[in-house]
Amino acid sequence: MDEQPQDATDDKPPVFRNINGWIGGITGVVLALAGLRAAYQQLMPDKAPVEAAAAAEGEPANADTAVASDEEAAADEEGPSSYTTDDGGTLAWVDGLWVETAADGTVTNFHHLSSENGMTNASDPATGLFLRWPEAGGIVEQSVDGRANWTDRYRITPDAEEESAPAEEAAAE
Repeated sequence: MDEQPQDATDDKPPVFRNINGWIGGITGVVLALAGLRAAYQQLMPDKAPVEAAAAAEGEPANADTAVASDEEAAADEEGPSSYTTDDGGTLAWVDGLWVETAADGTVTNFHHLSSENGMTNASDPATGLFLRWPEAGGIVEQSVDGRANWTDRYRITPDAEEESAPAEEAAAE
């Protein structure tokens, strides 16, 4: 009964005797890389809110590619390209961007994300601000938390020349 338990490592080939050291070393490298990635994301957050929201919505992870292709598609959309806000500002499609000009002259550029089911979605990657609005006019909503919660921003109406142009084209035919 005074037998000593045999050490299991004596029976292992030499390569496997240090397996715990290898596992510990690999774990350390993985944790270090994860820490570097997290630090980089905090230092360079420009695209992080857009990419996170795109992933949550099932859109492509590469926001730059998605924005460029959607901007080209938006140029061909039939929705209004210019709106007037209830506070005296404008929201207009200019050179591939939705340009919001506030009544005080402040300008914010938004990248077109999508236009479907009568709604337009856009974002400002620099601030992580998202906007959505009905193409026929109405309440523009904003989200500052990656599209989790929406609040009213202002009311828009399509510019008169935008509304009358399709009617004039139909009358000409």
